[in-house]
Amino acid sequence: MPRIRPFAACQINLYPKDHLPPHFHVVASDGREWLVRIEDGEILEGPRDVRAIREALEWAAVPENRELLMRRFLELRS
Repeated sequence: MPRIRPFAACQINLYPKDHLPPHFHVVASDGREWLVRIEDGEILEGPRDVRAIREALEWAAVPENRELLMRRFLELRS
């Protein structure tokens, strides 16, 4: 499980051979997990409280970081 970026309260992970749509996982330090679509940052699954992952969502919204996530997702899917 490639960890893409750690933060104070969570981390962004991508998993090999993961399903579509292209997404990343944000795992909080307490074990809660969210699935977030790379294209638009929409939360696909996970708890309603996103305060713990705000920093990760803001990082992933930057165009260069979104491109990195998409590139890595496609690499791990092949």
